Amino acid sequence: MASFKTIAIIHNPVHEDASADERDILDQVSAIAETLPALDFKPAILQFSSDLEGVKQKLLSLKPHCIFNLVEAVEGYSQLLHLAPALFDHLRMHYTGASTEAMFVTTHKVLAKKWMSLTNVPTTEWLALENHPLGSP
Repeated sequence: MASFKTIAIIHNPVHEDASADERDILDQVSAIAETLPALDFKPAILQFSSDLEGVKQKLLSLKPHCIFNLVEAVEGYSQLLHLAPALFDHLRMHYTGASTEAMFVTTHKVLAKKWMSLTNVPTTEWLALENHPLGSP
């Protein structure tokens, strides 16, 4: 009998009243979990949250071969999306998807536009509140 390696499938929690778009993540989790055993991998499904210590402890006890990262938001905020790969990097665990840096830059609109401007990638003009604080003329 083959020895199955564990792959952690990590996703953000989906609430009962979530939209069809938000519930789609559960279809992805199911499809991956159903496919892994045929490839000699054992799926372990975990929810990601802002309780980084709790997620860290679950991952350390699980000791997955790698992580299938399906996290789309943290506590409902896509701006915190980079926390998932940042934790995986900190734990030195392999994972699917974009790196911490790529997730941070691409989910921060103004920062992404600044990077595009620096490298002469055409982008529409923008206005950031940090450049024009409220109350200024």
